[in-house]
Amino acid sequence: MAKKRALVLCGGGSLGAYEFGCWQYFREKGITFDAVFGTSIGALNGAMIVSDAYEEASHLWNTITVGQVIDKGMNINADTLKDYGAEGLFRFARSYFQNSGADINPLMEVVKNAVNTNKVKTSSIPLGIVTTSYPGMKEKDILVQKDLSEDEILPYLHASSACWPIFPIMKIGKNRFVDGGFTNNLPIDFALREGAEEIVAIRLKSFPPTPQHVELCSLPGVTTIYSRHELGSIMDFTPEVLQRNIRFGYLDVKKTFHDAIGFDYTFSSWGPYEKMAEDFFLDAIRDNPLSFDALKKEFTDANTTPSSSKDYFLLTAGRIGEWLSMPLDREYELVDFFSEALKISHEVKLSPADSVKFQKGINRPLRRLEKESYLSYLSHQIRHHHQVKGLKTTLKRNPEILLIYSLMKNLLTTK
Repeated sequence: MAKKRALVLCGGGSLGAYEFGCWQYFREKGITFDAVFGTSIGALNGAMIVSDAYEEASHLWNTITVGQVIDKGMNINADTLKDYGAEGLFRFARSYFQNSGADINPLMEVVKNAVNTNKVKTSSIPLGIVTTSYPGMKEKDILVQKDLSEDEILPYLHASSACWPIFPIMKIGKNRFVDGGFTNNLPIDFALREGAEEIVAIRLKSFPPTPQHVELCSLPGVTTIYSRHELGSIMDFTPEVLQRNIRFGYLDVKKTFHDAIGFDYTFSSWGPYEKMAEDFFLDAIRDNPLSFDALKKEFTDANTTPSSSKDYFLLTAGRIGEWLSMPLDREYELVDFFSEALKISHEVKLSPADSVKFQKGINRPLRRLEKESYLSYLSHQIRHHHQVKGLKTTLKRNPEILLIYSLMKNLLTTK
């Protein structure tokens, strides 16, 4: 008998676009779930998933603006003050205090158009959502089809996503609620209590940055999808940001389900590089075996611990792409990726001052603007069969260069 599989969706405002990107992949591959659990925007996305409202969700995430979320609202990002100015901030503040929170009537209309409450209520896929009672701040778990009438579905979806103090406190009858993210932003435990045996959890870096029960992401049977990239703020509905995050979600779940490879970047397949990748790591450190510990630390983070030569190969390829500012939200063929990277590194103009500096070696971490130039330096030296002067000195504080140099040498000298 097949195990009961549940989808768990995190809260995160505009970052819900990432979850929609994941749903795109699931739908494309015919991957279905026996139950869905969500908090805040995860509850809203969950309602559209259990009612198979894909077209409505697509329209929402491809057209929504901050003005359709908050009246007189503004995107919260690094450009907020520049984009809206003091007058825009004043208008938002006045509306905010008049409504004891932002005026979310536009959002309520968007949700009403996107969620068919009858289809949610009659769906054969159970939907569990989380909100938080106020002022007690106690978690309230709700099985929508079992616990709510059809008329209560929209109010409780808004109760789950009442991101107070930005959004107003949600009043339902005599009860008041704020965002479920205050108590359980990634309700894996809710799914387990309802009998899920396999769980796919989509984790967002939102508020709080780390979900309350993050240790459950490591349970056997739990597959966690999580972006290695910054997705932006939970209140940034800039179209370009939403489209990028949709694409990140699609690519990340594709890699998680082994339909593509890569870490920071996404590659369709190994192409002709699989054998090179298998031998890559030991070949790279053969003359510097004591560099292993520094390299492992350099390429290990909270979400990745490289465990094979292939892992280091893909992480090194990603580091080259990052240093050359190659787009992250694309799926590449490895051949095309390396061809583009080598072309960029060849075309970068290396100043005489940088050339002298690199030849002497830099006993400090390379600065962001130096990294592209350093790749140009390596490329030039390798292409012309010159010794890479200053390499040992630079490696002391930039151990990843050992793998980058080895990979570029392989690419430029292998026929």
